[in-house]
Amino acid sequence: MQACNQCRQRRHRCDGGRPQCGRYNTLRNSCDYPGAAGLRRHAGIEAKLKDLRENT
Repeated sequence: MQACNQCRQRRHRCDGGRPQCGRYNTLRNSCDYPGAAGLRRHAGIEAKLKDLRENT
């Protein structure tokens, strides 16, 4: 289980809930996990690669 960035920074115990952990879901604050931006970028790269393969 991986702690969200906010719990890690504040040294709180994180329950690892997705898309938001329990602490920040209750507080209605945003919650993100390490590597989340990288996964979105990876998905974008895969979509571009798929388009290139279909167009050639």
